[in-house]
Amino acid sequence: MRQQKIQLNNKLILTLFLILIMSYISFAIIETKNISYASVEEAFDEILVRENIERKDITDKAVRINDDDAVILFREGDLFAYSHFEKGFFGWKTDSFSIGEKSNGPSGTSNLIKGWIPDDYVFTTEKVLVNDKEAMILELDKNNRAWVLVDSENEHQMDNINVRFIDENRNVINTLNKS
Repeated sequence: MRQQKIQLNNKLILTLFLILIMSYISFAIIETKNISYASVEEAFDEILVRENIERKDITDKAVRINDDDAVILFREGDLFAYSHFEKGFFGWKTDSFSIGEKSNGPSGTSNLIKGWIPDDYVFTTEKVLVNDKEAMILELDKNNRAWVLVDSENEHQMDNINVRFIDENRNVINTLNKS
């Protein structure tokens, strides 16, 4: 009799545990689906609403979409903003967003390293290498070109970055080191 009660209690505990796990998974799926969008533009619109930015205030915008991620760089007045999006099972969702003034050195988040091509060689730079990986170049206008490296595996540490600016003849124009 006592053995049957123990087995019944164990089954009850296991059943409750499984119900809790399934509930957690269901809520996680619902949450992920609620923050995912069918397109990068829809996800971008959500950022604008969240950050209280009017679309009419955006003076320049550059978009780069790859298979599983996208980057949007835009200018609002004197401020520049980077948005990184990842494509998941339910669609596009915002991974990171930053806004601020144009800075000279590289900066970044856990998986996005970014910077500006300096004015001295903004026209002659054809490629930017960050620790030997090619970065995307985003052009707002002919005077404002930025580079972005999506580092999804977190291979690069922000305290040890080597940025090389390469011209059309594959010559290094300049190097920036952040260590």
